[in-house]
Amino acid sequence: MLTGGDRRAAVAWTRPVLSLRGVAGLLAALLALAWLLRAPLCASPAAGAAPLTEEEMHARGVWRAPRLGADSFVARRRRSTGAYEVALVQRGKEPFLGAWALPGGFVYWMEDPIAAVQREIKEETNLDVDMQTPPVFVSFRGSPTRDPRAHSLSAGYVTKVTAASVPDMRAGDDAGNATWFSLADAVNGKVAMAFDHRGILKELAAWFEAHGKAKGLYADTD
Repeated sequence: MLTGGDRRAAVAWTRPVLSLRGVAGLLAALLALAWLLRAPLCASPAAGAAPLTEEEMHARGVWRAPRLGADSFVARRRRSTGAYEVALVQRGKEPFLGAWALPGGFVYWMEDPIAAVQREIKEETNLDVDMQTPPVFVSFRGSPTRDPRAHSLSAGYVTKVTAASVPDMRAGDDAGNATWFSLADAVNGKVAMAFDHRGILKELAAWFEAHGKAKGLYADTD
């Protein structure tokens, strides 16, 4: 039979043990949670990786969906030569630092993609979209590995800008530069491009040749 002193000594001895068990249990729970969440928190899935099913996402307590981007083919025609040029922006940060891309970016929550087209073109090039001839949706890309940062989708538009805004073209936002390239050079691989934008450019340029020129979807400038 334990005396009062013995009982106090026993309690004092067991308290640290219980505390250590509690910490160990908490650490185990955190490690288990980290293991459960590690797949959906990966930035971009490896090529060929199986997507998480709806049941798997519910079981892990998370819901992941791709991010939507809006990219634009913006052309102008020089009256003096009749040559067509395309507006491109140079990336000012990784990934693809220094490479060229179509003007565009992610669509904000509750933002119409057409509004995102207007906003991104203005932010990156200072050009104004001519909404009297609204942007035309032409292409869609969604490979899980097209963007190393995360699974992202790209809606591609052929977009007309106002001729009056062309002289004020300049880089903004995270663009390192913004300028016009010969459409033929850009399509034929003479410009180093970011992400899968060369493929998007070719698709949009083909539609522009077949339909966009006749619709006047370009800025006519000196």
